[in-house]
Amino acid sequence: LTDEKYNIVFLRNPVSKRVSVRNNNPDTHIGNILKGLKDENGVSYGGGHKDAGGMFEPDIIKFQSKLEFIEKEIYKMSQSIRKN
Repeated sequence: LTDEKYNIVFLRNPVSKRVSVRNNNPDTHIGNILKGLKDENGVSYGGGHKDAGGMFEPDIIKFQSKLEFIEKEIYKMSQSIRKN
């Protein structure tokens, strides 16, 4: 996060298919965002707390789609992240 000055980083383990999310933007609660987003079956993407969260997605295409959706939600919910 700090080396490249990113606000949010997603790391997907290629073996376990688990995704770790780290956040350093004070206006973003990554756990609530992941918990609030639901897939087509009504299941939460994941969860966590303010600065860290996680999710599981074995399908890389679905993961990419979720990532794009999460990005849009972050920009809607965290106006200050656009200024960084």
